[in-house]
Amino acid sequence: MTKKLKQNLALAATLLIFCTLSGSHPAEAKKPQKKADSNALEVALKLPLDTGALSLDIQNADFLLRHEDRADIEIRVNNRQNWQVDDNGVVKQSKVAQCPCGIYITQNGSTYVGMGTAALPDGKKSSISMTTTGITVNGRKLPTEKKVTRKDAHGLEMNTEGIFVDGRRVITNLKQKGFDNQLDNIQVVVPNNFKGSLNLTWNGTINARMDGWSGEKLTVVANGNSALSINDIRSPYELITNKTGKINVNNMDSEKGSVEASNEGKIEIQNSNCTQFDIRANDNAEITITQGKSTNCTTTAKGTAKVNLGTNSDDTKFAFNASNVELKSAGDAYINMSNSSVSDCKVTTSDKGKIRAHGVIAHLEEKEGSCGNVVVEMKTSSSN
Repeated sequence: MTKKLKQNLALAATLLIFCTLSGSHPAEAKKPQKKADSNALEVALKLPLDTGALSLDIQNADFLLRHEDRADIEIRVNNRQNWQVDDNGVVKQSKVAQCPCGIYITQNGSTYVGMGTAALPDGKKSSISMTTTGITVNGRKLPTEKKVTRKDAHGLEMNTEGIFVDGRRVITNLKQKGFDNQLDNIQVVVPNNFKGSLNLTWNGTINARMDGWSGEKLTVVANGNSALSINDIRSPYELITNKTGKINVNNMDSEKGSVEASNEGKIEIQNSNCTQFDIRANDNAEITITQGKSTNCTTTAKGTAKVNLGTNSDDTKFAFNASNVELKSAGDAYINMSNSSVSDCKVTTSDKGKIRAHGVIAHLEEKEGSCGNVVVEMKTSSSN
């Protein structure tokens, strides 16, 4: 870490602590104080454009990262007291807002219906029911506005404007004594021309979104039980998911990248263009690449994991194109390479591991010691 970066992070830590204690931004300290909106996002931290690495450790919050034309990185939160910057410069969620079962409309534009982040007292069980006649949370039916907002709506309807019953908006901001009544929100706004790296540790049960990443290396470790969606990756990357978490990527274009899923984790990539691509699936995880291209692709599956390469069923073109591919399946794992065009393919199986290779494969080699659970379905021609 450079001396300049350490100074920037130290300044950022001071700023965040000041904002947490004072409840105001230093530049606004002399202005008349307005009553704070506990649900509003406030600027808690700013980092300069030349910051080398942005590091985030999120336990359970509605997380949104987006880019825009600006001169610095801005981090906005709704509960400042739940965030801090540690000695290593990591922006860390130190406490999670305690929200019971219910409906939450967040400042990031998300609507969550679920069990919340905190249990009810005295061992009471949380419950939520949604029918065409309304929503009941913990035995209490949520009221609706008297005015009909959507005259064309019938029954229960959910959209970006809210939740409606017969056209009347459901009132969801009901406060419950002894609990926080707003999920933690964090919004990270990054300059379009930012060149640094991003290290993200993401946990919890609340979905998260990123519009993309195009700086230095993107590293994501997802240990939660929800979904992280990334629209576009144009940098070196390492994506890791555990538990029952899921990472969804719409598009990636990179010289080098790796993905790894373990336990019940899932990774789905719609379109991948990666020169050096390393894919690893363990335990009962699943990784799917709908379509993509690679020069060198190594795929390893263990346990009862499953890897799907080239699942796009468009018969007019290959879904997965690669020069050199190595497939390794062990335990009771399964690798399915469909609708593919591969110049050189090496396969290795052990135990009950299985491999299916379908497409046009110029050269196929089953490596010495394999157990033979390989099915090859060759296509003789294609319109590609």
